[in-house]
Amino acid sequence: MFAPVAVLVLAATSAFALPRSLPRADDPCAKFGGAAFGNAGPFTMVTLDLSNRTNLLILGPAVGAGSSDPSRRSLVTVETFPTADTPTYKLVNGGLFAMTNNVTVGAAGLAPASGAPVYFEVGSTDAAQVYCGVVGTSPAGHDPANPALVVPGGSNGFAICNATSSASKSPLQVLIFDAENNANQGYDFSTCNPVTVQLVGA
Repeated sequence: MFAPVAVLVLAATSAFALPRSLPRADDPCAKFGGAAFGNAGPFTMVTLDLSNRTNLLILGPAVGAGSSDPSRRSLVTVETFPTADTPTYKLVNGGLFAMTNNVTVGAAGLAPASGAPVYFEVGSTDAAQVYCGVVGTSPAGHDPANPALVVPGGSNGFAICNATSSASKSPLQVLIFDAENNANQGYDFSTCNPVTVQLVGA
């Protein structure tokens, strides 16, 4: 497991309405104070590693345990899956949504499991309300203008790891939550690199 670092896709075409935003008092991120938020967007998500390298995250083929579900998608770097569409994202009451044309919900973020890829469900509006954006948490002062994606109560140990998929001839760089040496999840732990997930434009 990685220690915390001061932390777009195959879009659906059906139109879905976003849930209405809750008042601040009901916001799942309100307990973190004024630096945290559960409602924002549209924004893009860009990883930042400890060498200051960045990479845009898009929705790509599902890897690991979710690969058997045709509606699942993993977050992958555009560098390793450049044929995907590029959505923007929104946070609504702590739920993370992939958007098409900044207005239509294409996929909903699922609750991240330790040691597993971060999954989205295409065609769903039932996002797990487990995410927050936090201002000023970038590692070592790198690019503090961009808020970071965090999971309240978790270690926030995001990493980019190489994984194989039948949809790609070359390995994909996939976003993993709390990466661990578990071959059943479909990624190579030896390639994992801890990252901050930046919400650019939030």
